[in-house]
Amino acid sequence: MSYNIVFSSSALESFDAIKSQLQEQWGSKVVKDFEKRTLKVIDIISISPLIFQGLKNSAQIRRALFIKIVLYFTK
Repeated sequence: MSYNIVFSSSALESFDAIKSQLQEQWGSKVVKDFEKRTLKVIDIISISPLIFQGLKNSAQIRRALFIKIVLYFTK
């Protein structure tokens, strides 16, 4: 069973802002790699959302590393 992942408009704006920053700092190759890794992590989350490490203060919030410079937190 896989879950349907839905993005809020602010999440999409944040995603676009991150891509813009990556483009300015490191170029198109890094943006494409970020998008590819993001889709891979989203697929994993949709299949098994509890696979990622829970935070010490709140086990309901989990952390996924997309690339070394971007962390994703979910509740």
